[in-house]
Amino acid sequence: MPSRKQASGLTAVTNASFLAWLSDRNAAEVAFKKAPADAKPKLTDWPDLASWKTENAAPAAFVLAKDQAVAACSNGRTHTVNGYSRADGQKVWSVTLPEQPAMNRMALDRDGRVLVALCDGSVVCLGR
Repeated sequence: MPSRKQASGLTAVTNASFLAWLSDRNAAEVAFKKAPADAKPKLTDWPDLASWKTENAAPAAFVLAKDQAVAACSNGRTHTVNGYSRADGQKVWSVTLPEQPAMNRMALDRDGRVLVALCDGSVVCLGR
């Protein structure tokens, strides 16, 4: 039976790094089409572009605020919402959820409150 891949968390990449990677990737694909059949293009690996990376977690949903990346995560039986600094990826705050967060069901309102829908149908509001 194949092993299950571990959750990887969030990875931040700057716009400049991503655009350079995309340009390199497109150039490599064009060169590969013109190269001999046994040639393989050399691409920069995605982890090499990372500005920062969070601890291992299974993000179910995330939103970007002005100064933070907020992610609803699950690690086995523990479900949390974590706020990470967009500058360096350090965890700024964490709140434990009573139930598993629903996939892609998170919002940020204009006052900075985080709304997280849970799999049991309830909604949690985190704010100031």
